[in-house]
Amino acid sequence: MPGSTPIYGFPYPLSTDLVANYPAVGLELATDVETALAAASVIKQVVFQSKTDTFSASVTGNGGESGDFISASITPASTANKVLVIVSANVSGTESGLFLRTYRGSTRIYQGDTASNRQRVSASTRAFEQATPMSVSYAVLDSPAASTATTYSVRISHQATATQTVYLNRGTTDSDTAPTPRTASSLILIEVKG
Repeated sequence: MPGSTPIYGFPYPLSTDLVANYPAVGLELATDVETALAAASVIKQVVFQSKTDTFSASVTGNGGESGDFISASITPASTANKVLVIVSANVSGTESGLFLRTYRGSTRIYQGDTASNRQRVSASTRAFEQATPMSVSYAVLDSPAASTATTYSVRISHQATATQTVYLNRGTTDSDTAPTPRTASSLILIEVKG
């Protein structure tokens, strides 16, 4: 049986290990090293979800929102671990103010404080050019306190009082010309050791 170092617990052969046992000891060493490295690793897993097609939704005013335009699930190894959520989205709309909201399951996370009638959102941008979507990126370190499959998603809202159409990965006008872009958006989930 291998010994282990006092601080990090890395295994090593003992002088009492017989040569005949070296294959078994070697396998045990390899397994112990793999286990020790996994335990010491800060990043446990990474989930990447991209969306390269377009999305549109008719969103009511005064705080309405689209359905999920992107989502991804992760199963943390421990309830003590955290999830780093990284969002990159390209949005447009007929109304100048566009907002993003972040969800863990049905729970809204990472939003501004309550302030009277103001909308609580994760991020915002303005649609200055209707032919080109605006890029919004942000990150949040969430503590889901779960070791079961956990789904994160993002939705779009706007600042208008009336119903507006919002778009992802395309401009509002979306002319079929070379200057008009089609973009990609993504959602990255990184499990971080708690």
